[in-house]
Amino acid sequence: MGPSRSLLRASMALVAAAIAAGAFADAAGATYAGKNGRLAFGFAAGIATVNANGSSFRVILRGQPAEAFPIWSPLGTRLLFTRLGGQTGLYSVRADGAGLRRLTTSASFSFEWAPDGQAVAFVDAGSAYVLDLRTGASTEIFHGASPAFANAVTWAPDGGRLAVSVSDDSHPDGETIIGRLFVVGRDGTGLTEIVTRDTTFGFDDPRWSPNGADIAFIEPGSFGLSTLIVVKPDGTRLRTPGDCCPGDPHWAPRGNLLLFEYLIGIDAENPDIYVVRPDGTGFRPLVRSRGYNSTPAWSPDGNRVAFASNRHGRHEVYVKKLQGGTVRVTRNRGFEDEPDWQARCSPKGTAAGNTLVGGIGPDFLCGLEGDDSLNGGRGGDRVLGGPGDDQLVGDRGVDVLVGGPGVDRLAGGANRDLLNARDGFGGDTVVGDSGDLCLVDPGDIVTGCTPVT
Repeated sequence: MGPSRSLLRASMALVAAAIAAGAFADAAGATYAGKNGRLAFGFAAGIATVNANGSSFRVILRGQPAEAFPIWSPLGTRLLFTRLGGQTGLYSVRADGAGLRRLTTSASFSFEWAPDGQAVAFVDAGSAYVLDLRTGASTEIFHGASPAFANAVTWAPDGGRLAVSVSDDSHPDGETIIGRLFVVGRDGTGLTEIVTRDTTFGFDDPRWSPNGADIAFIEPGSFGLSTLIVVKPDGTRLRTPGDCCPGDPHWAPRGNLLLFEYLIGIDAENPDIYVVRPDGTGFRPLVRSRGYNSTPAWSPDGNRVAFASNRHGRHEVYVKKLQGGTVRVTRNRGFEDEPDWQARCSPKGTAAGNTLVGGIGPDFLCGLEGDDSLNGGRGGDRVLGGPGDDQLVGDRGVDVLVGGPGVDRLAGGANRDLLNARDGFGGDTVVGDSGDLCLVDPGDIVTGCTPVT
């Protein structure tokens, strides 16, 4: 889980066209905890993947027409991207390049997977939508019409809510843009405005924290003087951890740091990459070097950052340890940008029945085949049962539980959880709580939450 996953960089020609049109992209690849997998990135107007040490480079799609802004699904099995020419639209594809699927008929510059990977939120023509990948049905969650248009959208980790940033040009002076931030249910109900401010260009880049406690977003300003803002989902405790030029914010997997591009002063041309705590402390550079350093992305273990840089002449992908050196990952002739890091299961089961228990922090547990017993433990966990009759427990934290084929029992525990028992059959048992989202089939047994079929 973009520019502004920056100005369009799918190819240099498309960059120039995007700048002329004033287009920005906000492909929000949320940071999911787990074992570090492969890096996906834009490559010569296509998409490629590579291991973080530079080995096993693979071109997944060659850009004819151009594909841009690939982001991994929460389970690490597919990539979501936008196509900028020809049959434009949002697409998804398997990690090996097979199974290409067109999801929409127009290119979007703000899109994000749902936490369980079974829906996509996106902005199109100033309105925001949720697309159910199981049924193909789209739900409009914010209707854009003059003078107010949506420009970016992000999911809450519970999968039941989204935040939408809006620019409104109805200010009486005819110059000021009113920035608005909304929270809304995934079915379009409960639209609530939580922040309203007079701005230069409105709001952009909303990102919901992994623990659900905060929403970060950008207030772009003149001459690159933008502001990073963090607020509670109810609109309280608004604070500004960064007061000059931040862009492209990303939460660390544990939610303890924000990562973003940063220009030092209004005369600077090349951004560097900084981190800061949500309360504004710990502001420090992570990547400072000659050249254009941009589009950073956290590793699933939270110990590394991938980014793009032209420090050696061409735009290539690099990895920086949080405490340590930098590795040049790619050495190719193509224009490379927008890296996103795949999360893999940790721990991972076997074909037999397994008992897996997570730790204190966020985990990604995968039972695979067999009758499994999986407990995420403390922290915001993702628990995947797979085939078999599984017992899935989220315990503490904002958890995502996905049952898979079989007769499963899903229990979320404390906090807002996403419990997905949809496997095309009934017979599963889902035990939720008042704030949980329970996605079920007819015939499932549901207690504690309202079932959504």
